[in-house]
Amino acid sequence: MTSDVETPTTGPEAAVALLLDRAQVERLTGMAFKRFGISREEAEELLAETLLELAGSGAAIKNPRGFAFHVFYIRCCRWLEREGRRRDEPSGLDPGAGRKNGCGAPEAEWSVALKQALGRLSPICRRLIVGYYYEGLTLKESGEATGHSWKQVWKRLDGCLRRLKQCLEA
Repeated sequence: MTSDVETPTTGPEAAVALLLDRAQVERLTGMAFKRFGISREEAEELLAETLLELAGSGAAIKNPRGFAFHVFYIRCCRWLEREGRRRDEPSGLDPGAGRKNGCGAPEAEWSVALKQALGRLSPICRRLIVGYYYEGLTLKESGEATGHSWKQVWKRLDGCLRRLKQCLEA
């Protein structure tokens, strides 16, 4: 009788398995591009850092693919935070230029469009988006504020973001 539970592996074994699994590497770099807007080269650098972190881990890992995804996801989040801070700093080269968003529009116009789009959302969606993204609440804290579990908040937040995107595209 075989069991469906994977036997725990060590960090170096998980790193080697990830390195040899080209499909998993493609999924991770694709996720970095789609979710975070990270270029392929930068995603590969983050993946190399992930492999080094996995190789240095001496603990037993029950789900190597899930653990590798988690470590890579955290690295992508940190990259986004670093890049976001750098983008927000004023440029010394062009002091008179207004900041622009990713779409090329000046930030003041983008801010107005975002406020209008948020105004078209339901009160719960507004509360979730503002609480999670602007006030820095966790999913659990957002759930407590709205009376939902963190899993429900995650699903609702995903739907709210899709609606916000539709409002911004209109």
